[in-house]
Amino acid sequence: MHWASTHLFDQTFDETFALLEETRHHVDMVAHGGLDGVPQDQMLRTVRDLSYLTSQVTGMMSLLMLYRSAANGELDDNGFQACVSTLGQELEQTGQTLAQDCLTSGGDHLPPTLLTLVERGDRLRHRIYSLQGMEQAIHS
Repeated sequence: MHWASTHLFDQTFDETFALLEETRHHVDMVAHGGLDGVPQDQMLRTVRDLSYLTSQVTGMMSLLMLYRSAANGELDDNGFQACVSTLGQELEQTGQTLAQDCLTSGGDHLPPTLLTLVERGDRLRHRIYSLQGMEQAIHS
């Protein structure tokens, strides 16, 4: 059995999609003046972190869809491995950047709702890593 055929995968996929929608909502809010009155340097860092979060969550969705395609037999192993490797590296880079800029530093520049989104993204990213590790252990 492939982990992309489990309830945990479906739950992770749904949570990741919901996070993507919420992040997009915050991007729209900021684009329409939702940070009025916030100092410019804080606003720029918030916009930057929203961009990183959007990239991270989009990468997680892509990775999850790759696993689902592989589980459904829609992708050969060579293509799958190449895509997973590339996406995994990009996901790790954006995840580390967000963790360093927002979580390690306390995220003082982010409104609490956005910091919560970053924290959720980080937890989902680590869950996906754990699931990937279990999948690799099963097939080793």
